[in-house]
Amino acid sequence: MIENQNKINIQELKTQGKTKMQIVDEVSKIVIWLIRTGAVFRLCFCLFRLGSADEDAVMYKKRAKHVIIFYIIAESVWQIKDLILKYYG
Repeated sequence: MIENQNKINIQELKTQGKTKMQIVDEVSKIVIWLIRTGAVFRLCFCLFRLGSADEDAVMYKKRAKHVIIFYIIAESVWQIKDLILKYYG
């Protein structure tokens, strides 16, 4: 009974007025939010560990740098996606 309530029915979504493109847009916004929060938490973790571990300081500096690079690349990909959708949409 619970499994039937959790399943997403495409017909119900269409009757709610949502198209497939709107659903894809909502999913992409959720993924962007997850990337942003994950990068912030990872950066905070690296900075906290950087302050407490003297022998591992170089490793945590490198990891923090990699998190920042990942965040820049991830945001760039989503901006390029938006530009392409606006150009062809």
